[in-house]
Amino acid sequence: MMKFVSRLLMPGLLSLLLASASCTGEHGFEHQGMLRLPLDTLSFDTLFSNIGSTTARIKIYNPHQQKLLISDIGLKTQGNSGFRLSVDGIPSMTFSDVELLPRDSLYLFVEITASYQGVSSPVLIEDAVYFITNGHHQEIILQAYAQDALIWRGKRIEQDTLLKDELPYLIYDSLVIDPGVTLSIDPGVRLHFHDQAAVVVYGCIKAKGDIDNPVIFRGDRLDKLFVDFPYEYYPGQWYGIYLDKESYGNEFDRVEIRGAYYGIIADSSSLEQRKLEISNSQLFNMVYSNLYSIHSNIRVNNSLLANSGSYTLLVLGGDAEFVHCTIANYQRLVNRDGPALALANFLGEEGKTPVYYPLQKADFINSIIYGSQLDELGLGIAEESAHAFFFRNCLIRNSVELAQEFAQACIYNEDPAFFSTGKDYLYNFRIDSLSAGINMGLESFALDLPFDLDGNSRVADTAPDLGAYEWSSAE
Repeated sequence: MMKFVSRLLMPGLLSLLLASASCTGEHGFEHQGMLRLPLDTLSFDTLFSNIGSTTARIKIYNPHQQKLLISDIGLKTQGNSGFRLSVDGIPSMTFSDVELLPRDSLYLFVEITASYQGVSSPVLIEDAVYFITNGHHQEIILQAYAQDALIWRGKRIEQDTLLKDELPYLIYDSLVIDPGVTLSIDPGVRLHFHDQAAVVVYGCIKAKGDIDNPVIFRGDRLDKLFVDFPYEYYPGQWYGIYLDKESYGNEFDRVEIRGAYYGIIADSSSLEQRKLEISNSQLFNMVYSNLYSIHSNIRVNNSLLANSGSYTLLVLGGDAEFVHCTIANYQRLVNRDGPALALANFLGEEGKTPVYYPLQKADFINSIIYGSQLDELGLGIAEESAHAFFFRNCLIRNSVELAQEFAQACIYNEDPAFFSTGKDYLYNFRIDSLSAGINMGLESFALDLPFDLDGNSRVADTAPDLGAYEWSSAE
């Protein structure tokens, strides 16, 4: 602060100092030089209207052997664009007579809060910060895209409601669906959740996208963590989706859920009613679990569950079926603890009475269970409680093969040949031509799911491939 204040000279004092220096013949200022600017354009990632951006920092240099006097620093629009400035921590729209010592630098901080634009598509906002030094005019162009959104704070859905693809929804303090109420979501709807926000479902949610316009549940950060890595993929941006014990009939079709603590938690319920059905969907990059099912009736078809810090999929009791799914864990953004798939029929700690969750059924068919660990299948089974599970035509990474009473025609520890398992933290769980899963699926199950997650046919060649993706020579 004191360093910066010394640079802002009152006009009268500046004249006096210059006059004094002139008398001695030692002005001490560079009278011809210009600033060295590190860039000509500063571009922000897309941001929500009326929501402040992150702060960008620019270092401005004096490359000369003598001091520079910057007569003016300011915004071209004088702040009407929504951009804001501060110099070395002091905010203002304009600065005058800023002294910069030889080989020294100052920090320019830039932020923007764009006004509401009144249109559904992102709008480009432009401005420029200018510098006038020794009569030379220099500037840095400022750019950002503003996206209008419907902002919900502590929103409760109290009657049957349909969300349409008009504007993104920006959700603070969670979204609650009351008992007996259905929230339906159209293709293309985007729901952005602020830190710790969740969807809490006491009633029912039916989210149905299409192959070109999925329904997206994600965090509200629109910027990038790394140059080519969007922040939305980073785990822990929001809490996740919780299905209460009395919530039934939930459907997620052509849905993408990513960057949360949990993807979906299905809480303990009667097995007489279907609690959750997931089809053609992606649950990706969670801190803990992508799907955490506690004694529930669930079906998951043609879907990708990938990357988590804990179990990617946990089935604790209940009635569950997974057909043509890819369950994969190569998580590197948070520490891993546990296999990709865990099946259990009890919870307990040493010295305490266990709590049993009968596993009436857990079937895995034409699926891939794989990851970066030697053992990606964990079983927590108490013999005294029901434990019916079976793997049919699956590719599994595990150091111990399952007994015949629990598995049929499964492949162990052969390469699924995923396209990418984490280079630059980017993943692609499609399979290539060398995959051990090619043509290894049962056709009878593929007939009910004739198209893969990309819309490619499973029934056009010799036999269906394992997992959510069919290998295609067009890839």
